[in-house]
Amino acid sequence: MDYKWIDNFKNNNYDFFYKDKVESVKLYIFYINKNKVLDLVNKEILILDNCKISSNVFISLIKQKNKINGKKYHLDSVFKYNININEKKVSEFLNYNINNDTYLKKINYNNDIFFEDTITILQDMNNLILFFIEKNNNKNLKMNKTKKIKLN
Repeated sequence: MDYKWIDNFKNNNYDFFYKDKVESVKLYIFYINKNKVLDLVNKEILILDNCKISSNVFISLIKQKNKINGKKYHLDSVFKYNININEKKVSEFLNYNINNDTYLKKINYNNDIFFEDTITILQDMNNLILFFIEKNNNKNLKMNKTKKIKLN
């Protein structure tokens, strides 16, 4: 086998790896039941508006996705995976010399969610990950335990 193309690829200056605006991301939704067992995973494509998800759109998304199979869930955490390396680090990334945790961030979902420009060939790796946990419907757990005292 001729492996010269790999050497040529590694010795290239990577100018053809240019960054582009992120137009869509993969949305992964994990549903975890009361026993902390993964019930379901949904995957879909989420179209961005000018490289972002506005807080209003995100809140609407949460309201749409918090009920499934007759169960109610609450949003526990949100993670964004946004690969924003530059063309000079592509070789390191392809050789697994860059820590992927650099690109995974827990985010505050009360604000707009922005995705930085990404090298075109890596655009499919940008994700938004939601973790929903099943709500406990036991009303007795939320009862007020404050004792009332009457004054005469």
